[in-house]
Amino acid sequence: MKYYKFQNELETVTIFYESDRLYQIVIEKNDEIPVGSIVHARVKKIDNKARLTFVDIGETEDAFCAEKTGLKSGADAFFNIRKTPDEEKFYTVDMDLKLEKNSSMLRIIPKKSGAFETKFENFSSIVGSRDGGSGGTDSGKSRAEKNVSTKSSSGKNVSIESLSEKSIENKNSDRKNNETKSLTPTETPTPTQPDAVEESLIEKWRQISSMKNTLPIPKIVYKAPTKSEKLIEEYNAERSIDKEEVAKVLKKAEADFERRVDMKTGYLYVDTLPYMTIVDVNSGDFSEFFDSALNRMEVNKDAMRKLAKIIKLRNLEGVIIMDILKLPGKVNREFLEYLKSEYTEINFHDITRLGMLEMTIKKTGGEKISREKISELKRSLENI
Repeated sequence: MKYYKFQNELETVTIFYESDRLYQIVIEKNDEIPVGSIVHARVKKIDNKARLTFVDIGETEDAFCAEKTGLKSGADAFFNIRKTPDEEKFYTVDMDLKLEKNSSMLRIIPKKSGAFETKFENFSSIVGSRDGGSGGTDSGKSRAEKNVSTKSSSGKNVSIESLSEKSIENKNSDRKNNETKSLTPTETPTPTQPDAVEESLIEKWRQISSMKNTLPIPKIVYKAPTKSEKLIEEYNAERSIDKEEVAKVLKKAEADFERRVDMKTGYLYVDTLPYMTIVDVNSGDFSEFFDSALNRMEVNKDAMRKLAKIIKLRNLEGVIIMDILKLPGKVNREFLEYLKSEYTEINFHDITRLGMLEMTIKKTGGEKISREKISELKRSLENI
């Protein structure tokens, strides 16, 4: 996997590709605060009727929090950037604080007393299967929620006040003792390495929390990795400087950004609206089997394979409705179960009586990629 990155005054573009095949494009605004960042901010006002808390995070417009915080107007607190402005012009924040490093996360939970409880978690890849098949993450859940391990490596929740150099040393000592006890008399204990990632995240949060009363407001105290940075790490992608190669890749992929997208068994119409994507499946003249239901099933499977690729290429998120070819009731249920097992990075909900397949994709940020955007990117490459 290779990636080519360039930027202008407003945005940074990262193009991922393999050989001559375009895989994904991520477009990020240069002045945008990445999702997952922590901001020390002040509550501006609370709308009890709408159950919204408006927070000054230093942007032109106040961010809003749709969760009950227990804070009063004028209170200072740490907030997590949950969603960046898309069609709306507001950031969305919450108090689900977390620090990330590699494939590890320290989740920070505010308590009513003003203290913080911490949990150390490992999470799976954000990228999922490259071919849209199994092995991806469940879009209905966060990466951390997918993992069984939801506590610190010592098996306990950790209060930030209890964290000290001594407690970390004791924890490492206990870990070594437990591992030594499991050895037989003839075995030689192997030196263990302390969990450096966990300790570095705990130390970082200790430094941030200790400055709470002296920090300016608003201030970004932790800037999370951007989506493109995470993908570069996950794909183990190599940086490319060959813009001609990238231009050829974009040209070859143009057909996948048209409204009509051809596939082996038929074609799709893909309409991307501001708040959802609608896909219409058509079989054309495909007729490989004598049983018409088998033909429709084959077209529907092919359509989902193509759509999984389109979702990645166009950075489609949120609600997607696909008008599939009609199947008998029992076969409908079997098809839905097949999709849930095969495309785990997509959250499938139901197939309605009208044959509408309902699905959602977890929002991870970045601009939707259109046919016009591909043309714009090609012109930008020419001018570099």
